[in-house]
Amino acid sequence: MPNILVVEDRIDVLEVVALYLRDLGHSVTALGNGTEGHAALEHQHFDVVIVDAVLPGLSGLKLAEIATACGAGVILCSGEPETIAKFNGNSPYVFLQKPFRLRELEAMLQAVIAERTKALGRIDAE
Repeated sequence: MPNILVVEDRIDVLEVVALYLRDLGHSVTALGNGTEGHAALEHQHFDVVIVDAVLPGLSGLKLAEIATACGAGVILCSGEPETIAKFNGNSPYVFLQKPFRLRELEAMLQAVIAERTKALGRIDAE
């Protein structure tokens, strides 16, 4: 199963998402700010990063850039109206608007994993 990093400053959301993903069988690291997320990316490989766009410390947007540079797929989340207006439909990342249903997150996660697997397969085949 994929190794997933979840970075969310709302602890209640972080705990629910992490528990749900673990129940699905994923390995999950759950952190509460962008600075911790960046440190985790420097020391561990993650297949997918699920990140809130607005975080204390390092911004979620910057963390998404770093995660992409590390080869991880990214799901960017936000409930902030300005961020939603900016990225919904225009994001270089898969974008999930808060509040969301866990099944919606699961479907997006599966799509990111499938796309990443397909991309890695193309690289391996060359």
